[in-house]
Parts: sequence; C-alpha cells; structure tokens
Amino acid sequence: MVTGIECAGVVLAVLPLFISATDAYSKGATMLWGVILPSRTNEALHDFYCEFHWQIGLLHEQLNSISDALADKTLVDINGGSIVSQLGAWKNNPSTENALAALLGSKASFRMFETTTTSIVKLLGQLLRDHKSVSKPSRKTTIADNEQIMFDRLQEFAADIKSGKAKSSFADRFRFFREKSHRETCVKNLGIWNKRLGKLIPDPWSQRRSILTNAESPDHLLTSPFLRSLIGSPGLVREVTRDLYAALSGCWACDCPDGHEARVCLNMEHALEQPGADIFITFDMLVNVTNGHNQLDMWKEGTVLIKLASCMPQNDDFILRNICNSLGICLSGFRLRILMEHMTGQQSLRKLEPKPKRLSFLDSEAPVPLHGLLDTYHIMSRAEKCELGLIVTYSLLLFHDSPWNAMPWDKNKLSFFYKTIDEPDYLRPFITTRFEKGYTEVGTRGANVFHRNYNILMLGILLIEIFMQSKIERFRTRQEHREIRPETEANIDLQVAFRVVAKMDDMPYRAAIRSCLDLDWFPQGQKVLLEDLDVRKGLYANVIEPLKQEQGFAS
Repeated sequence: MVTGIECAGVVLAVLPLFISATDAYSKGATMLWGVILPSRTNEALHDFYCEFHWQIGLLHEQLNSISDALADKTLVDINGGSIVSQLGAWKNNPSTENALAALLGSKASFRMFETTTTSIVKLLGQLLRDHKSVSKPSRKTTIADNEQIMFDRLQEFAADIKSGKAKSSFADRFRFFREKSHRETCVKNLGIWNKRLGKLIPDPWSQRRSILTNAESPDHLLTSPFLRSLIGSPGLVREVTRDLYAALSGCWACDCPDGHEARVCLNMEHALEQPGADIFITFDMLVNVTNGHNQLDMWKEGTVLIKLASCMPQNDDFILRNICNSLGICLSGFRLRILMEHMTGQQSLRKLEPKPKRLSFLDSEAPVPLHGLLDTYHIMSRAEKCELGLIVTYSLLLFHDSPWNAMPWDKNKLSFFYKTIDEPDYLRPFITTRFEKGYTEVGTRGANVFHRNYNILMLGILLIEIFMQSKIERFRTRQEHREIRPETEANIDLQVAFRVVAKMDDMPYRAAIRSCLDLDWFPQGQKVLLEDLDVRKGLYANVIEPLKQEQGFAS
C-alpha cells in the first residue's frame, strides 16, 4: 500500500511542471514548451485557472518548507539534484517517519500529514489522462487500490519528467475537470489541504523565521549593504540620516513668505544600487518653489548623496549655505545635487554640478496624500501593494523616532505624485518636511495603547489600508464611531484591525499584518523597541519576509 511519505515525494517531483502549466493557463497562453495548448475560449474559466494556480503554488511552498527542514536534519538532497534523488529520499522508513513526526510535533500530526498528501495524489492523478502502462480505476477497486493507481500514474509521470518526455505530451495528458462542480470541488479541496498543512507546520515561513531567530544577523538573506546595516546594525545609517536632517535645517531658512516644503522619496532604489564606492546613501527629493513670473507653485528636483569622510574638506568654495539661492540658479530640466560629507559629530554640505532630472511626474498635478487615494476609483495592482508595503516597512526602520517621522507612520504621512492623468506613482511615496529646527521627537504617542510598540501598530494598520485600499475608519462599527476620542482612537483601531485581518484571505500579506498587530513573535512581558536587534530581526522574519513572499506570487 502506498504511504503518505511516498505521496509527498511524488507530489514534490511533479508539482513544478503542474505550476508551469497552470501559470500558462491562467495567463491565457496558447503555447507551452513549444506545444500548442487546447483552446480555452470560455472566459468564465479564467478565475478557476488563476485560483488553481495560486493553490498549487502554495501547496508547493508548504511541502518545500517541510522538505528543506528534513534536508537540514536527516535527508540528503531532498530538494536538490534530480527527480530520482527526491523520490529516492522520500521512502517509507523509520528514520524518515521519526524525522517527520519530530518536525510536525507528534505522531498524530504525522498521520494527518500522510492523509493530506495521499488525498493530493488522488486529485493530481485525476488531472492526468490515463497512460497506456497505468491501469484505470474501476468501481470494483478498493480505496487503497485507487490510491495506488493514482500514485503509479504520478510516479510514471515523474519518470517522464526526468527523461524529458513529459513536456511534449503534457498538453494532451493534462486536463481540468469538465464539470463546473468538479472544478469547484477541486479548488475547494486544495484550499482545505493547504490550510491543514499550514496548521501542521506552524506557518509556511517558520523555517526562515527559525534561521533569523538563531542567527547573529540576517546578512545572508540581504544582498544590499544598506539593508544589511538597516536590519543588522542600523546605528550608523540612522545617525547619518539624523545628521542630514540637522544639516539641511541649517541652510533651509530664507526670506520667502511661505518658505519651502520638501517631499523626500522613500523608495531607496538608488541607495540600493550603490551609485559609487564612496557613496553611502542617496535621497531624491522635490522642493516646492514659487515661479516669480506668474506666482505658480512648482517643484524643483534635488538629489542628496551622503559620503562617509575621514576628514572635513578645507575648500569652502562649494559649501551649500542657502538652499533657496541654489534652487534659484538651477536651470529647468536639471536637478540640484548636494553632497553631505559625514564624520561623527560633523557634517559638511557641498554643491555638486547639476545633472538632468530623473524623476518623471506631472507638473500640472499636485501631489495627493494616501488618505486621498483610498476608497476612490484609484486601483493599485497586487505587485504595487507589495512593493509599497515593503517600502514603508523599510522606511519605518530607518526613520522611526527621528525628526523625519514627527507624526505617526500613517496614511497622512505619505503622498504621491502623478505619472499620468489619474495615475499616481504608487512606487514612489514621499514624506513631507520643512527641515525646521527645534523639531519634536516621536515617542510620547501611544502611551495608553494596548500594544507594545506604537510605530509597529501603525505600520500594521497602514498595511491593512494599502492591501484593502480602504481607510481603517471605514471598518468601524457605529458604536465604535460614537466612542472615538483622542485617547481611545488607537485602541479602537487596533480592535478594528484584528477584526479586518480575521476576514482576510489566508495569504502571506495577512501573516505580515497579523505579526504587526499581535507581536506574538517576540517574548511576552518584554519591551518592543526598534533599536533592539532581536526586534528588527523579528520584524524582518515576520513582516518583511512574508511581504516578499507575497511579492513573489504577484510577479
């Protein structure tokens, strides 16, 4: 009789090909691996193709997480090398069974795992047409016989994958159920089994979280030196950005009636690219100025580059003394470039030669805050939601409790310029500042909130608003609206947020938001401070990693 362990092995072996095929079907492709796909003119099937592709991809992720954990402990090359090595590793023997039982927490959990994988084999087997060397199930066969037949069918298909035969014959052999009720049952069952696997494994990202929890830093997961310093040891990068604020405050005052408002871009793509060996970070910003001829407001582009210096420059010919004068002589079509040379306790701002503008936006459209885009006809794609969620999370790690973040990290803090008419550039959020001296530090807000870190709570609510594209206020009950006061608002919104998350689809972004709200990944009774290395590592593992997982599904 076929076992659940063997079923897991054969499912892992065939799933990549199923995923590639269902991806093609969900995108309406007409050809796969050089083979013309059967016509699928019924548009009503599109939602089914997409949902099936999502569920089969999630199944693969969850089984891979088990496979990776076992490979670390007992089995060699389970998830690498050839298909044969995968199938060969997933044999029903005491060591494999004991390792799985230990990983899942009990023998009972292991038995539930076997039941689930066996059910998955039966479903996938039905999606493949009968092959000449595999018997058809009959009404007289037992349940165990049918399980064995479907297992043999998938095992033969796995062998064809290894030999290269499967791709040429897959389009003819692979068929979705003809009846709508069968298709709906298929997707429903896959969703149920994915949830059951998710409960057996604490969550799909548990292994990644374990790595982060036990490692001294998550450097091996971050390719950018900037992000490594932001997560692992942010002291320097936060010191530099604080000093930049202070340095710009010193040259910002002028005689203009309304002064100058700056919008600083939170998308660190240029910082991540490391524009030069001696450049630590770069910031893009737009500064509001008044056109002298018609008194219309306009935005001048600027770039600030930060360099870590071993000594301060002696030549002061290019020292930036007043931002207003420098903006006035910067030609249209060019951007002002400023270099801050930084030593501990000392900063120097210098003017660099202007270069052509690189930010593209509509001058005719005023920037709009995020709260003005929620609950409107403006729609974000799934990929834009993921990218924006990552940007605001990284930005919180950089700017929290600093002059840059003098307000709660919420929808009123972020604004966007338009790429085209009615199309905001969601991947370039900006924060607003006037680089005022004597700023007020953050830290007093949220003292009476039933949450251990007010900034992380506000991040969780902001992520809800991004992924739901709706203000948190919209989800308040009439009773909650009546009870809103300054001292109760944060706790009511926390209550509302838990209620909204409970109704969300079981997807990675939901796990990220939930982690912001309940902080169950950090020991109870301890303060949660973003200056704490363990907190930053936990935020990376429990918030950023699921968002990146969601981003992978959206791409």
